[in-house]
Amino acid sequence: MPPSRESVAEMSAVLVRVSGNVARASRARTGAARLAILRAVAEGSEPRPSDLATHLALSRASVTKQLQELSADGLVELTVDENDRRSFFVSLTEAGRAQYDALTERGLQRFALFTAEWDDDDVRELARLLTKLESSIAHAVRNDTPIAGRPWQRRD
Repeated sequence: MPPSRESVAEMSAVLVRVSGNVARASRARTGAARLAILRAVAEGSEPRPSDLATHLALSRASVTKQLQELSADGLVELTVDENDRRSFFVSLTEAGRAQYDALTERGLQRFALFTAEWDDDDVRELARLLTKLESSIAHAVRNDTPIAGRPWQRRD
């Protein structure tokens, strides 16, 4: 039997509050944007900036600017794509891997603080349910038009 409207409304309200708090915290912490890019690069196999922009739902210009900054800081290496010399591949340097690991550890410490009074079973159950929700969302919207990019450039 599907969930009741009331339980869906309650879940929705909590998710909106939590995601809003996470978004505000990400904007307020300078390391959050770097971590998102570094994580996406670390999890990909030498992605292109366009791949990162799509994955992170950011503009290509924003991703390119951040990659240039990360490259200048010695955290990523940009390698020209020999098949398309206008594009390049992104990989982490050793310093980039170290910063990614440090930012990840800081994030884990924050979430450990948030769940300090929980037991392992509760944390695992939340992770399981969030993974299930993520999968359900992906399945439900698989045919939707992507919402990334400028609204006036989207096909409706």
